[in-house]
Amino acid sequence: MILQQMAASVSLPKTVANDNNPNVKTKNSIGGGFVGYLTAGIVSSELKKPIDYFVAKGKTNIREDLGKENQAKIANIVDELASQKLVRKGIKVLKYGQEESLTQKQEIFEALKSGFNPISKFLNKLAVKYNQPILSQLAIYTTYFDSALNASAMYLHKPKVLLLPNKFAGVDAFSAVAEASKFFPQAYVQQAPFFKGVRFLTLPIAIIGVCSRNKTASQGEQLSKKDKFTNFIRQNAGKLSMLVALPMLLGQLQTSVWSVRMAKKYANKEIYSWVTVNEGVNAVKNTLSLLITGAAVYSGVKVKDWFQNQKDKKAIRLANTLPAEKTITK
Repeated sequence: MILQQMAASVSLPKTVANDNNPNVKTKNSIGGGFVGYLTAGIVSSELKKPIDYFVAKGKTNIREDLGKENQAKIANIVDELASQKLVRKGIKVLKYGQEESLTQKQEIFEALKSGFNPISKFLNKLAVKYNQPILSQLAIYTTYFDSALNASAMYLHKPKVLLLPNKFAGVDAFSAVAEASKFFPQAYVQQAPFFKGVRFLTLPIAIIGVCSRNKTASQGEQLSKKDKFTNFIRQNAGKLSMLVALPMLLGQLQTSVWSVRMAKKYANKEIYSWVTVNEGVNAVKNTLSLLITGAAVYSGVKVKDWFQNQKDKKAIRLANTLPAEKTITK
């Protein structure tokens, strides 16, 4: 419906805004929506840059300070935990490293491929067609960009596969085992399909917010249910975008808590302290990302309103200087 309204506004040569009728739409809605959505994207990207930088730097320092001896111990610990707690519950554990066979590599790639998004599938298709391994690596990156670059182990939800390194593992390996453990049998509410899916509502909420304007009823009339719904979404776009992403944040925080508990129970004090630091960094990053999402959507809506109001005022001034018969109103 919103796209239909936007398309209809384009077909009008000019729709003059009126201070007495704020429901009048102008072709400025499209320009305002574009500017608002662009603003939301820029705000989100720019605010997350310093966070990603410090997180990446912190994780690099943790790996360096951890040392090879502790990394070897972590690899043994998570391997034993996976064997005891996960394999017998239906999760397949695949080990990777320089020594794996071609069959193992193929098995790992097939597990990764099961989670490919449409872009990754396209890149992988090109990789097979033109025999370009770099495209296969890029396909993996576009799907698992965070885990593939920062983690020494990774849990793949769809095929129920846990990837663990052969010899040396970082503190993120505890997170991978904890993530796999959440599915059996103490599944939290955020693992239900509904709560796992609501996070994808962030995008439509942002689009509705920046591509609509506040509706007001004429004297003696009432707003339709559709207009009331649109008003509610756009007036609370920032809060709603955080609300729908909250279950995912709770799941991430739960994973961090479980990781720390496992490290405390099975690892030495040094490894436990580094796992605690790492999961603290993860928790702060994920919480700030949620707040930034809300701030970005909120700023996008406000910028869109400002842009459209400026254009509408200009249209009103222009209309007042035109002959009455040339003024087109809706």
